[in-house]
Amino acid sequence: MKRSVFLLFFVVAMGAVNAQQLNQYRDVVVPWEYSFLKSANQYQLNELTKFLFDQEGFNTRYDHEEKSASWSKDPCEVLTVNVASSSTMFTTKLTITLKDCHNKVVFTSAVGKSKLKEYKKGHQEALRKAFASIKALNYTYEGKASNVQMTAVEDATDLDDAVEMIIVEETDGAKVQNEGTKVDLSEAANEGFVIPKTGELLYAQPTKLGFQLIDRSPKVVFVLLESAKKDLFILENSKGVVYKQGEKWFVDLYVRGVFSHVELTIKW
Repeated sequence: MKRSVFLLFFVVAMGAVNAQQLNQYRDVVVPWEYSFLKSANQYQLNELTKFLFDQEGFNTRYDHEEKSASWSKDPCEVLTVNVASSSTMFTTKLTITLKDCHNKVVFTSAVGKSKLKEYKKGHQEALRKAFASIKALNYTYEGKASNVQMTAVEDATDLDDAVEMIIVEETDGAKVQNEGTKVDLSEAANEGFVIPKTGELLYAQPTKLGFQLIDRSPKVVFVLLESAKKDLFILENSKGVVYKQGEKWFVDLYVRGVFSHVELTIKW
């Protein structure tokens, strides 16, 4: 049960970080031809791609079109779309990726699937389902103010795969629940990762992107990044979340495949 709750929180949190990353960009280049199709704009898939991004408020153009006056002069403020297929005989499967000026993937959607037999309808349905990952981010252009590093998975074949790639490494160690002692878990200890004792008072200090929790030393125990969900924070550089349940705060995280669930005492 705890693992299911953790996965739910983590997926929501991951989406929040992705949203912050995409909000830095306004301009999007849409190719007029996808490599997995036999002709340009086959099934009107490229037109649909541009339409969907336009609907979300992005400033878009096809790769063969001239830049308009509104287009950014900085190429690193522009993203390039690609759509890839992992279709089988009976299922159309499409994934949307966005790359920056360094050809680095900054966003990968969940796989959109369709079992419609008509090729055009099946491809368009699969694309719309893949685009739901982007629509869920509630994109709003904010410029380059944010420096949040994205935790989205590159080349994930499905949202479930993404969660597994990011979180689950349970074959490397037993799944345990920490009941309030500092964790010393083989290689995790070598990383300097310490989980506070239950009842140990932590102090929340505001940062540009959320809060940092410090102990009495004072030493930074956790760095929290804000998410789109109230009372849910992403742990920076860790596979976990801090969240409020009822009137209590908890941290759920995995370290080298070992799960820990600890109640936190935080002075905000």
